Amino acid sequence: MDFLISSFAAALRLIGSLSPDVVDAVGTSLAVSAGATVFAALFGIPVGLLVGLSDFPLKRFVVTVLNTLMAVPTVVVGLLVYGFLSRQGPLGALGLLFTPTAIVIAGSCSPHRSSRTTPLPPCEGPTPGSCRPPSRWAPVDSWR
Repeated sequence: MDFLISSFAAALRLIGSLSPDVVDAVGTSLAVSAGATVFAALFGIPVGLLVGLSDFPLKRFVVTVLNTLMAVPTVVVGLLVYGFLSRQGPLGALGLLFTPTAIVIAGSCSPHRSSRTTPLPPCEGPTPGSCRPPSRWAPVDSWR
């Protein structure tokens, strides 16, 4: 138990002293998380709005596929991204494995990050008209 207490105290001392290593690690973590969220939003929001607001023949199938992809564990996504970025993978020549860029790519592909930025569930929920404006604002046809 003393080991845990001394480790926790050492961690607090490093954080409190604003050690350059800690500041660098926190800065990298924040930058990678922000980058992954931005890239996921750039893809997820337009796709979610397109699927949620439009009617097309395979919409039910597309919604089912998107909902199924949100159930894929993050570990599986990480392994797939690792396979693509490893030296033997199709993107291995880029040398991105174990870099912040690779972490941004993996975070952008994460189904959980994408699901936070995809507005599909509110558009497909119990009130399908929730994505359309009320009639007092503008006719629905003018939004298409």
